[in-house]
Amino acid sequence: MVRRLNLNSNIFDKDDLNYVVDWYFTNWVSSIHAVGDYIFERKFKREPNYEESAEIFLALFKRLVDDGIILVLPPIKGEPTKKVPNDNANDDFWDVSSDKMVEYIRSVMPKNLKFLNGGLDDKDDEWGKFWYGNCPWIRWVDKNDGNKVY
Repeated sequence: MVRRLNLNSNIFDKDDLNYVVDWYFTNWVSSIHAVGDYIFERKFKREPNYEESAEIFLALFKRLVDDGIILVLPPIKGEPTKKVPNDNANDDFWDVSSDKMVEYIRSVMPKNLKFLNGGLDDKDDEWGKFWYGNCPWIRWVDKNDGNKVY
């Protein structure tokens, strides 16, 4: 279980969110982890440690959900879902609070947080299991009109 640090989604301002959308729009969920660390380094003039990096990812994920920038596919069967207009894939999106999403992600994170980064050991089983198995998949909402889903 990841220990909670005093980081929250309010550390990201509008400029940060615009940067994320401009450079990472349509990227995989792991890109949110990478760009969160980049923004943290820019703001605080230091690299985050593994625990901070995990919390930064969770805070940015929450902010992107709360601001309607990303939609999340449910990682668990039987969870509440919703449809959204203009989704050509006709996906079912997770219809729970961003806090519940973060709680779930926190519960499935690797025990050793260094595996959020990948490429650190000969075996990246934990990295792949988290990013491509347990972590929810996302879709991005069109940055220009807010209607189309990618």
